[in-house]
Amino acid sequence: MLWSRKIALVLLAGLTTAPLGACGFSPVYGAHSSVGKSLNDVAITSMEGRVGQEVRNTLIEELTPNGSPSAPNYFLDLKVNEDLNPLAIKRDASVTRFDYKLDASFSLRDSKTSEVLFSDTTQIITSANRLDQSEFASVIGVDDAKLRAARAIGQDIARRLAAYFARQENVTR
Repeated sequence: MLWSRKIALVLLAGLTTAPLGACGFSPVYGAHSSVGKSLNDVAITSMEGRVGQEVRNTLIEELTPNGSPSAPNYFLDLKVNEDLNPLAIKRDASVTRFDYKLDASFSLRDSKTSEVLFSDTTQIITSANRLDQSEFASVIGVDDAKLRAARAIGQDIARRLAAYFARQENVTR
């Protein structure tokens, strides 16, 4: 009984993934893909402020985990804007919850010609509570919301760059 269940699961997995080859699906980071090499050739410019540094650090982890390229083929320019808005307001006009909005615009430039190859914007909204009992907990909550937003923005930019390089790879084939 146990063997028949294992065989059924293997067959099911094979049958569900077999059509992916026929539809033109190819993994972005596959063995025959140059996307990973292209991502490793991106130098990320410096950022101002703590949130900008966190976005940059996330991008470094995502794009160049083995270290910055010595001779990059691309430069990634970033600009972030942050906004903290009251979301939940009590009758006494005190705020109990904030929305933290982080916008990022980025552009990928060729290192030799400085031509902008790809540019886009992305946005994320996170929330934080404000506690009447503890100002420290409120500050930490807002800081955590900023950190979560910075990491999410960095990961989103890395995915968009991977998609861009995958499209470029498909165009040149």
